[in-house]
Amino acid sequence: MNLPLWLSRSAALTAELDSAAAFGAAAEAALALARHRSELMDMDWMEAASRESPDVMLRLTGELPRRERLTLRVLLAARLLTEGETAAGRQIVETVFEPEPWPLEPAAAQSPAWAVILADQPDLLGVWRRRMTGDVVERTMEWLGQGLEDGALARMLEAAESGRERGPARMLITAMWRRDRLPALLHCMDMPIRDHHGEKWEYGQSAQEIRGWLLGCVCRMLLKRGRIREALDLCRKHDARPLVPFSQAARWTKVPEAMRLVLESAPDDCGGLSQWAAVAETLAWAKDVATVWPFVQKRTAEDWAEAGLFFEVITDRAMITGEVDLAEGFLALAPEGTARPLRARLALARIRTVRELAAPAMKLLPNGARWRLALRRKGGREELARLALSDFLYG
Repeated sequence: MNLPLWLSRSAALTAELDSAAAFGAAAEAALALARHRSELMDMDWMEAASRESPDVMLRLTGELPRRERLTLRVLLAARLLTEGETAAGRQIVETVFEPEPWPLEPAAAQSPAWAVILADQPDLLGVWRRRMTGDVVERTMEWLGQGLEDGALARMLEAAESGRERGPARMLITAMWRRDRLPALLHCMDMPIRDHHGEKWEYGQSAQEIRGWLLGCVCRMLLKRGRIREALDLCRKHDARPLVPFSQAARWTKVPEAMRLVLESAPDDCGGLSQWAAVAETLAWAKDVATVWPFVQKRTAEDWAEAGLFFEVITDRAMITGEVDLAEGFLALAPEGTARPLRARLALARIRTVRELAAPAMKLLPNGARWRLALRRKGGREELARLALSDFLYG
C-alpha cells in the first residue's frame, strides 16, 4: 500500500465530508471515507512501522481508531528510540499514557517495543506495569534481561525498587540469571533494596525476599563456574547466615565440592537439619552413598524423626547402588517404626546382590549345587537376608 497516496486520498474524502451540505451528500461522503479506511484492516503494523517514514506514520495515527492508534504509536516510538532520535521518540511516548483503551493489540504487546521504551525511561515502569497483563510484563523483562547492558540493567532494577515494583524486579533478576548475565547481577549486588517496615508489595514480594533471590541467583552462577570460595564470601558479605543461601545454591547446582562444604558445617548453620539432610541426599544421588556416609554416620534417632524422609531416600540410594552395608548402617540409626519397612527392602536388596555376584558360577553347575556354592562363597549373606525378611514378615 502506498501510504502517502492513501493519506492524500483520505484527506480529500474528509474535506468532502466536512463540506457536504445536504444529508444525502454527507452520507455518501461518509460511506466513501469508511470504505477507504477499511483498507487499513489488512495492514501489517509491524512492517509498516519499520518501513515507512515517521512523519507518514504519525499522520496515519490520526486516521485510526483509538486502540489501533495506540499500538502504532508504541511501535513508532520504539523505532525512533532505536534509531537514536530520542527526543522524537520520547515525545510520542508521552502521548501513549494518555487515557486510551487497554490492553494493547498483540502486535505491540508481544513485541520488544516496550522493552526499548522502558530501557530509555525506566521511571515509566510503574504506570506501564499497571496497564499490562502478567505475561506481557514477564516477556518484556526477559527482553530487557537479554538486551540491556550491565549499567542499564542496574538502573532498571533500581527504578523497580524505588517504585516498589517487586514483581517486575524479581522477573528481571530471573531473566538475567537465565541469560547468564553474571556481571550484570554482580553490578546489582551493592544496590540498596529498602524494606519499608517489612511490608510486602506487588506479587507479595518483600525487600528481604528480593535480596535473597538476587543473592541466590548470583551464588548459583558462581558455583556453576567453579568459583566456590567467591560464592561463599559473597554470602558472608550480604547475609547474616551465609550458609543458608549457599546450601540452597549448592543443592540446586549439584556441585559436589560445594555440597561437601555444607555437610562439614553444623546443620543449624545451614537453616536446619532438613536443609542439611536435603544437601546430603542430593550429594548421594550425584555421587554415591559412600561419599555421604562420613557426614551422616553420627545422626541420631531424633535426627531421623526430624528429617527421616531424606535419610530414607539415601538408604534407598544405597540399596540401588548395591551399598547394602552402608544401608544397614543407616537403618541402625533409624527409629523402629521407620526402619521396619526399610529392613524388608534391605533384605531383598541383599538377595539380589548375592544372586548377581553368584550368577557366573550358577550357570556352570547343576541346580542342586547352585545356591550351596553361592552361600559358601559369600559367607552366608543370602541366608542372613532370608532371616531378616522372615523377621519382618512373621515378626
